[in-house]
Amino acid sequence: MGSSKTFLTGGLFKELRIKDFYQILDVSPTASHEEIKKAYYTLAKKYHPDVSGVNANATFAQKYMEIREAYDILCDEEKRNEHDRRLETLQFRRKRIIAARHKVYPFTSQKETGDETQKDRRIMPSLASLSNAFGAPHQWRRPFQNPTEDARREEKEAKIFRGLVVSFITLLIAYYVFLRFFARKRHSSGINLS
Repeated sequence: MGSSKTFLTGGLFKELRIKDFYQILDVSPTASHEEIKKAYYTLAKKYHPDVSGVNANATFAQKYMEIREAYDILCDEEKRNEHDRRLETLQFRRKRIIAARHKVYPFTSQKETGDETQKDRRIMPSLASLSNAFGAPHQWRRPFQNPTEDARREEKEAKIFRGLVVSFITLLIAYYVFLRFFARKRHSSGINLS
């Protein structure tokens, strides 16, 4: 069916089909109730089995059923809002899949190429590490990575962070012990540094 759009979702890549009722009635998503009604009556006259006469076949009957379903949904405000939410969600997912396939940066319109990415990382490595440390999004991270790859990366970053914390605490303790030792030695030898 030409009026059914197929979208792919997340990493599962299972197909979801949703009928775009605006496309079926050939109206815009901002169409008024009157515009929808007018489009419905125009198409109903063309495809209704009783009006079509001898040329009516199963295809016309199916098309008329789609037109009727679209009209029923778009005329009911609550059903129309639900349909709009589903369309938006599926279109967003579709854009995510396309962006991931083309490795588009989430915050720019440029595609990721090896040279440009490495160049960006060399130019502003501190900003990239700061944004990693505070969980801020940035354009150096590839969007929509494999969840397993993300988990491994996060585990590796957590190990590095724990190592840095342990090193920092060890350094503080060593500094404190050194100062205490130096202060005792200075006090016992009577050295006055001021």
